[in-house]
Amino acid sequence: VAIFPYAFSQFWFYELYAMGVPLYMPTRQTLPLYVNQDYAVCPDFEGHRPGHAPFAVHPHSPFDSDDWDAMTYWTSFTDYLVTPHISYFASIPALLLLLETADHRKISREMRRVHAERVGEATGYWISVLSQVASIRGLPQGGAAPPTTPPMATVFREASGEATLPDELRDLSTRRPCGGSVSRTDGSPRKANDGDTDQQHPSEYHFDLDRADESGGASSSHWWVQLRRMAAYPEVKLWPRNCCPEAFGHRLWLLLGNSSKVREATECASLEVTSDAMLSAICEGVGTHFFVEARGRGGWGYQDENVAVLMLPEVRVLSRD
Repeated sequence: VAIFPYAFSQFWFYELYAMGVPLYMPTRQTLPLYVNQDYAVCPDFEGHRPGHAPFAVHPHSPFDSDDWDAMTYWTSFTDYLVTPHISYFASIPALLLLLETADHRKISREMRRVHAERVGEATGYWISVLSQVASIRGLPQGGAAPPTTPPMATVFREASGEATLPDELRDLSTRRPCGGSVSRTDGSPRKANDGDTDQQHPSEYHFDLDRADESGGASSSHWWVQLRRMAAYPEVKLWPRNCCPEAFGHRLWLLLGNSSKVREATECASLEVTSDAMLSAICEGVGTHFFVEARGRGGWGYQDENVAVLMLPEVRVLSRD
């Protein structure tokens, strides 16, 4: 996204940064022309508290929009210039070239890492402040030591030489539009991505074999979710039901596609289900829709021959890019 800001601070800059959207802005040499358009630099606002000598600290007034040195000086303090992983352009042709050649996935990944670090630092700070306030006011804290937050470097783990964000910031599937094969009334598709990892009935999506038989029968069943965005080789975490993997032959197939039509999707991984332990896999493919499919053939130990009844408590698709 190319931004031509009209003020020293704008909400959408922070919102887009938090989402990891690559940002392009005018260079340091031209940015003052844009940010000094806002009413915040109106001379009518200039003033200082009695006894304070602002010129002893800064050489220019922030309200002097007629002095280029003053404009440049104060613009240098904006988040537009001090926040890392922002790209700058001196002309429209230069912007078009950057849009064509930049590694946007890498930039996005680094932006989200920085944002997570800052959220962690802010959280740690306010936890400390509120803990001190509670201590001063004599509020009970359960006898425990004030909560602490570890250094932000520990929030991330190194994987294949790249920093990996927490699951919450990589989640592409929770509470997204979903569907699948006909379901039981107590087992709707939304239960498989509602954020609840309870593995007991009735907390799962549950294929309705009886209703499928009435409409012509089905030897397989599936569930799908429309992802928040295009996913490339995502990580998948799946919580099986705490019983009955023989209902679908102890094996589930994972697929990626670009619509909700399972027959147009491409297989990207499979999982062996022998207990209720959480399973994970890397789905080797690209797509906007993710599928879990149970098949009447290809598994083992089926409860009913050529019949696969999918039961799915929770699935999470996590970005790796």
